[in-house]
Parts: sequence; structure tokens; C-alpha cells
Amino acid sequence: MTLTEVGVLRYTTKQIADIVQVHPNTVRLYEQMHYISPVKRGDNGYRIFTERHLCEIKLARLAFPGPYPVSSAPLFKMVDCFIHEQFQEAMIFAQAYKRAVSEEISKSKETLKILDRWYNGVYPDEEIIAETRKAFAEITGIPIDTIRTWERNDLFKPHISEKRRRVYNRFDFEKVQIIRLLRKQGFSIASLYELFNNADENEIPSVFLEKIYKNTFTVCESDEWMNFLLSHLNRADQIMVFIKNKINNLR
Repeated sequence: MTLTEVGVLRYTTKQIADIVQVHPNTVRLYEQMHYISPVKRGDNGYRIFTERHLCEIKLARLAFPGPYPVSSAPLFKMVDCFIHEQFQEAMIFAQAYKRAVSEEISKSKETLKILDRWYNGVYPDEEIIAETRKAFAEITGIPIDTIRTWERNDLFKPHISEKRRRVYNRFDFEKVQIIRLLRKQGFSIASLYELFNNADENEIPSVFLEKIYKNTFTVCESDEWMNFLLSHLNRADQIMVFIKNKINNLR
């Protein structure tokens, strides 16, 4: 670390990497990926980092890497706004990410309640709630292309009405919520097909639910999934505090 004549701190790649406790190649990657603002080079060709870069790298360390429980798009936009010194906009994207994680926590909790009900033999009625795939997608909050893919892979089958049209009931709604949660936890479509279809046609839901509960890996994953969500909620809070402090320091 050196101090210029105008009082600006300067760092080498190794110095700044040591401060944030990453490998120097990570710092170079952040520059390459535009997670930090452009870095000048000295007469010797070496990179010259400043306090601004140090601040940007610290934020990038909070935001990256994944995996993420929800879309990471708000985080990438947040970082881009931050390096362009659009701090209020960066805060908006950070808040959007936290909101998305909070919504995912709520959805996951509701689905875990469905799992518990099914496991205890309590199932929904078969009242029709949607008469088209599009309407069903809107009700469930699951993209229509995803619904179509699950149907094609026989993860679930909509009922066919007397008019030979697909109809979806409350049972279908709860089942796709379970599929959604298991997919989030890393289950492949093939493994879910095996889970849902390797049984007698008349097998009650709690039978294949027991397959989930008896599988210690899956139960562990369910616990870890909620912890994973909470860790990202905490990460979002840390990011928001970081940006807020930056804004306050400018005042």
C-alpha cells in the first residue's frame, strides 16, 4: 500500500487480495467480469487499485458467488449500479433480492406444511381450480413452460374433462408445489419421475411421501434448504447495510 502526493491510497493486486482474503486471480477475475470499475495501470504495467476498488471488491464478495435460491439478476444489476456510483439504484436492487428471498421462504414454508399434511394422510379435495394450463400456471406461480415440461415428463398428469380438455384441481396444485420444492433442493426430473411413478396407480400420496421422509439425504436437504434461504436473507441484509453506509459516508 502506498500513499500518493494527493493523499490517495494505492494498492497492488496482491495487497488488495490480502485485505479481502481472496486469491489475486479472484481480483483479476472481478476486473475481467466488470464487478469493479476500470483499473489503471502504472508505467510498469502493474494494476493500481484504490480505496474505491477496495470498496467495490468487498461488495462483490458479499454478492458473489452462488448458488442462489432465487434469480441472481438483481445482484448483478446492484453491483453494476454500485460501480457506476448509482448507490440509490443499487439499494433498490438489493431490496428486490431480499424481497425475492423472503417470498421464497414463505413459499417453502407453505410447501413443507403440505408435505406434513400429506404425510399424515390429509389431502386436498379435487375441486377444479383451472381449466387451462395458462390459468394453472398463473395460480401456482410456476412458469407455464415449466408446467408443460413436468407434464411431458410424467411428473404429474392433469385430468381430462368430458370436453377432452385439461383441467387442474387442488390436488394438482399441491403436488406441483412439492415438485417445485424438490427441484429447488436439487432433485433431477428423472429422480422425481422415479419417486412419483414407481408405485401402484392407486397408491395414496403418503406412501411416496414416506419414501421422501425415509431418505435421510432428502430430509437433510430440506433442513439445509431453509438454512440456505435464511443465509441468503442475512446476506441481503449485509449488502443493504454496506450500501447504506456508503451512502451515509457521502453525506
